[in-house]
Amino acid sequence: MAELLSLDVQDFYSLGEVHLPLVGRGLLRLEGRNLDASAANDNGAGKSSLPEALAWCLYGRTLRDGVGADDVVRIGAKQCSVSVMFRAEGIHYRAARERTKGKTRLSLFGADADLTCLDIVDTQARITALLGMDLLTFVNAVVYDRAELTRFSNAADADRKRILEGLLGIDIYERCHEVAKRRYAEVEVEERQTQAEVQWAEQAAGTARKDIEEQRTASERWEETRLSELAALDGRLGGYEGVVARMRQAETQVAASRAEAKAKQDLRFAKQTEVGEELARLQGPVATLTQQINGLDVELEQIDSVGVGACPHCRQPVTAEHLAETRRVYMERRAQLAPKYEKAQASLVKVQQASRRVITEIEAAYQEAHRRAEEQARLYHQEMAEVRRLEALKAERAAKAKQASPHVVALIQAKGRLQRALEQREALAGRSETMAAKREVLRFWVTAYGRGGIRSYLLDEVTPRLNERANAVAQVLTGGDLEISFSTTTSKKDGGTSEKFSLSVSNRHGARVYGGNSEGEKRRADLCVLFALHELARSKVGNLGLLFLDEVFDVLDDAGVERVSSFLQEITGEVGTVFVITHNAGLSDLIPGHVTVQKRGGLSSLLGT
Repeated sequence: MAELLSLDVQDFYSLGEVHLPLVGRGLLRLEGRNLDASAANDNGAGKSSLPEALAWCLYGRTLRDGVGADDVVRIGAKQCSVSVMFRAEGIHYRAARERTKGKTRLSLFGADADLTCLDIVDTQARITALLGMDLLTFVNAVVYDRAELTRFSNAADADRKRILEGLLGIDIYERCHEVAKRRYAEVEVEERQTQAEVQWAEQAAGTARKDIEEQRTASERWEETRLSELAALDGRLGGYEGVVARMRQAETQVAASRAEAKAKQDLRFAKQTEVGEELARLQGPVATLTQQINGLDVELEQIDSVGVGACPHCRQPVTAEHLAETRRVYMERRAQLAPKYEKAQASLVKVQQASRRVITEIEAAYQEAHRRAEEQARLYHQEMAEVRRLEALKAERAAKAKQASPHVVALIQAKGRLQRALEQREALAGRSETMAAKREVLRFWVTAYGRGGIRSYLLDEVTPRLNERANAVAQVLTGGDLEISFSTTTSKKDGGTSEKFSLSVSNRHGARVYGGNSEGEKRRADLCVLFALHELARSKVGNLGLLFLDEVFDVLDDAGVERVSSFLQEITGEVGTVFVITHNAGLSDLIPGHVTVQKRGGLSSLLGT
């Protein structure tokens, strides 16, 4: 619980240098004296600037609307400063706020230490925490002016609830309600998206199942075709071993035929060589004899052609006898060579004829062997071609036997898609259930934080206290003539009830509704409501030891003034220090203690503090 101790002001609004003790002062009249405008009497002296300075120092805001940040500095001054001493949990603290043009500085000191944070926002949060209330609660607990007097009585149902929620500090539930509604809407959207994703996953699973069935059917058809083709290949490969055996037999025969042909060829070459050598041996003598005979014939032609002169052989003079003798000699010699030549030539022809016959026979045998070898080779190549063809079929069959269905991969992929879709659906279904559970929880909190929830319950709880306090005040101010009633429900024409925070004022000697009373009676009713709300605010945050009442009693008639004096004494006993600002002369006379705010030359100061 916090207690305000003193206020120090320097150049705030019209206030110059001011020190105002706040604790244990009792009931004081706060009067004004405006020496700058005698016609204004006590108006404009700066009385209301004191609670303004208090609120500005502690919360950084003034009570007036439309005030700029630099407007708090007194005209002619360069800066202003306000400090407040207060006690919280037995420890003394001092909060100080300064304003120079364009800059605000906030400090906090306590327990002989500087508690100022680096950030002004953090320092403000620390002060608010020490006081235990925000600005709205502070104003409702400490400061009441004439403008506030009728605000609650004339407010609509929603505004009355809002005022009470602010006093009770349950306006946070409105923010909680908005957060819960926003989160509820977000979860609804997320849940719908999740449900849509679940449907998509189910569709994906259905598509995958269809693909699996199609691929399985296609794979079965493909396998049937493959087995049929393998059977056909097996049929075509039935004679493979026989063809291989024939090819190998043909290969053996080809080798034998080629060996035989080679042998015949070698024999032919050997015979040709032998015949050639024999012919060469026989052709030598034939050639020699032929050369000798031809030489003799040439000689004879020369002899026959010589007429006279020397003999070309013996160089003897040529005579007929000599030529005849020479011719006879050459003819004998030629006659001797002719039988030899004929014999040698006959032997040569005989050998030639014999060798030609042998070689022809050998050549015929070779050609026959060669023909057989070529035929065997042709048959071998034919069989080999058939083997290769069958081996190609074997390779084709082996490949086909190992061949995997092209639909297997697609089938595996489809099964994978199905597995992922099922897993995703399961995860999404779990997520959807979580979202549904979260949505129901949020639905509960939307209702709980709503008007008909916690706030309504708390208002129901506080309504009896408001009625009790308001009627206690009415007993003092009106002698029990007015009865104040707060209600959270109203009757409907059908006999039921609906939630509506209403205020009714019943006058024992007059109207039974608020609006039917006189202005004086309504103002007394407003005061009953005001002090009931003040007591509610104090019950929430504790007694700060201070209350400013700014012109709230000026609407009272003389009868009301007499009654309010004793009530103020009661309030002062509860609070500690009560400052009353009033223009009601009758009430002023009933409050002996006073503090005067005097304004001279635009500068306000305190007298009699």
